[in-house]
Amino acid sequence: MSFIYSILMALIFLPDGIAFPFPGEDGTKEDLVRYYFSRLYTTKEICGFLMLYHGIIVSFSTIERIKRRLRLRRRQNQAPILLVCQKIYELRANGFTNVGYKSMWRLLNSNYNITVSQENVRNCLGFIDTNGVSLRRRHRLQRRSYYNSGPNYLIHIDGYDKIKPYGIAIHGAIDGYSRRILWLKAGCSNNNPRYIAKFYIDFVKELRRVPRAIRADAGTENVLVKDLHIALRFDHGDEISGLNSFLTGRSTGNQRIERLWKSFGIFNTQLNQFMENWNDHRIRRQRQEVIVPSGIPNVLYFQPEIYDSSDFSFPILCNDQTLSELENEHTSDLPVRGCSEDFMHLIGYLSGEEPMQALIPQTLDEAFQNFCTLIYICNGCRI
Repeated sequence: MSFIYSILMALIFLPDGIAFPFPGEDGTKEDLVRYYFSRLYTTKEICGFLMLYHGIIVSFSTIERIKRRLRLRRRQNQAPILLVCQKIYELRANGFTNVGYKSMWRLLNSNYNITVSQENVRNCLGFIDTNGVSLRRRHRLQRRSYYNSGPNYLIHIDGYDKIKPYGIAIHGAIDGYSRRILWLKAGCSNNNPRYIAKFYIDFVKELRRVPRAIRADAGTENVLVKDLHIALRFDHGDEISGLNSFLTGRSTGNQRIERLWKSFGIFNTQLNQFMENWNDHRIRRQRQEVIVPSGIPNVLYFQPEIYDSSDFSFPILCNDQTLSELENEHTSDLPVRGCSEDFMHLIGYLSGEEPMQALIPQTLDEAFQNFCTLIYICNGCRI
């Protein structure tokens, strides 16, 4: 396995830089309003989250009063252009080199708490990254027709193999209706069926329900998640319960997750941060709006009622003990720090530190220094 693996894993798991972290489901109204405002949600969307997700009944006018009291404003509160350019340079230095102005605008607002218009960000990027803007402008997207009734009606799972040569395998799942990323995991393998089954069971335990159907490629890595999903859906009694609830086919037909990978650049971003920014970004209106709604993935997923839809998941018909037994028998956790035990011992031997304490970077610079250190040690071993 390549020594670049440790460095890339460090880039993926760097701490997130969100300006206002999620206060938890028990947070106060003020804390929740501040958080959702920082994630660029509108008053209507904030009201929906408080009511449908947190069980807090509140009016639009109350939210507006809270925003005024907390001095949460977007207009007439624009950051200086020099500060915006400085932060763009910082983000680009941290790997965000291939993002467009809308993604950069979201990063500035949600991660640095910098209030700035999309137009100003576009102008700054046009000055800082002229060639990149020109290349993105020439990009043409071929859209396909797609139909999905609501959240958890059909979820898509797949593995991302582009950086497997460096020892990193990524697996993800996305909701077909809302385009919300449900999980995004990096480790030493995305072909081990027990790892994929673990991702699925963790999602079901967090959701406390079972999605209506799953779409995946016909690979051996999906055999356990297929069996688990069919078992959990076996007694629901609807038209696609049991064996019909797991769909397989060619990768070209698994278009929701394949489309996600086109927007995914692991070298240019942090994994958790990519997932959060994707789930909070606003999907533009499309021509087939009747069957494919536009909006923010998190809002589409958690507030389907405002789009005249509903959650299509089903209740779990077994108890927690049975679910835990299935988890223990059929799944495995990814290795600690994403590395195999043999590789960790090798790193410990080369660095002279305890395996679990060896070379834990906190910044990109530290990760690069670790890489240089490992290369230096390896070159010395060959002499």
